[in-house]
Amino acid sequence: MERVLTSVFFFIILFMNFKIFVFFGKNVTLSEILIVLSVLYLIVLSVYNKYEMKFSIVVAFFLFILITPLISAYFSSDLLEGLKSFSQSLLSSSFVVLAYVFKKYHKRPVFITAFIYANVFLASYGILQFLCIRVFGLMDQFIVYPFMDYTAQVQSLFCTIGPLTWRSNSLYYEPSIFGIFCTYAFLLVVYTDIKNRLLIKSLLFLGVISSLSTAALLIFVICAGFQQLSKTSNPISPRRSLLRFFLFAITFAIILLLISSFVPTLLNTFSRLNELSAVGSSGFYRIIAPYQFAIYVFSNYIFGLGIGNIESFIESQMPENLSYYFQKGSGVGTSVDNTAMLLFITFGYLGFLYIFLIILFLILAKRKVGFSIILFLILFHFVSGHLYTPYYWLIYVPLADLLILPQKRRKNGDFRKSLNQNSIG
Repeated sequence: MERVLTSVFFFIILFMNFKIFVFFGKNVTLSEILIVLSVLYLIVLSVYNKYEMKFSIVVAFFLFILITPLISAYFSSDLLEGLKSFSQSLLSSSFVVLAYVFKKYHKRPVFITAFIYANVFLASYGILQFLCIRVFGLMDQFIVYPFMDYTAQVQSLFCTIGPLTWRSNSLYYEPSIFGIFCTYAFLLVVYTDIKNRLLIKSLLFLGVISSLSTAALLIFVICAGFQQLSKTSNPISPRRSLLRFFLFAITFAIILLLISSFVPTLLNTFSRLNELSAVGSSGFYRIIAPYQFAIYVFSNYIFGLGIGNIESFIESQMPENLSYYFQKGSGVGTSVDNTAMLLFITFGYLGFLYIFLIILFLILAKRKVGFSIILFLILFHFVSGHLYTPYYWLIYVPLADLLILPQKRRKNGDFRKSLNQNSIG
């Protein structure tokens, strides 16, 4: 059954944009159905084996994941939307918590390996998209969204842009999420005993490149760079580690030169940092607009706007001076693409409790995982806006493989052996 759960997690990562049916106006994806089944299985397993959870985990779960969002949903102007968002968040977060409990008290499926292989698949399709559309000019709706009518979320812009401005989205609806997930998988490879690691990391790297996402590329350069630098602190072979870092940098430059026809596009991607001062641009929309929104909420709503209420507020209640910041193309955006600010906008001053919990988790996690992973988790909160969805919660599941490893073995550099010995077959 452990193998089954690992395989299920593999498919959860792949099918987060595959719609099965519509429930009260919300698209329910195959991944969400698989999460529900996994949660039920883990609950039965935990009850049957009488597993005990730490008191601190129980308190954190009920206070931060159950009680506060439920109260927030109740005070939302649209109770139905609030309950739908609450249910979605509760299921995804429950899966994360139960995955940790399962892995602590039972034989462990290797979630981290399933996550990496799923993203290798995503990267491979993203690269194929890039070649078909960007290189050969085969702009086809089926290539963009292979799930066709069963696609849960569609970005209309993809249907109008041409091959010369194409950015791969793989099986997801948006390039940045695809690129960020590939970056995370790339960083996690070093913690596994996966074979053909060079091939896997190359595919994941090219997947990030194919997304042409400024956020994903910047996070990749920063976090992968720190991951290489951290190896230079290894007292066993600092020269070899330093050489490895320079080889990484040289290889990165060579790959960019080999795809020189796309270098102007890549340079333009990085030059988009000036968008932070340009109203209506993607960078301004992700960073500056949510910050201004949070300031407005602090001044007018002590307990925030309520879970599931943000889009309707932007569409019908947002004051003109605030909508100025949310200009997006020819209209006004209706989402908040910044999870850190989304916490404050949704829960008001209670958002500080969530920030405290996240910081506490990162401090505890730092004892067993590298700084590059911690840095990724921090940056992820500022480039995504998926607090209620699996896109946010599932990034914590692979960490369950790392956080329960014996610390002594981790210090001795034998974490791959530890992971292999504790995994299933």
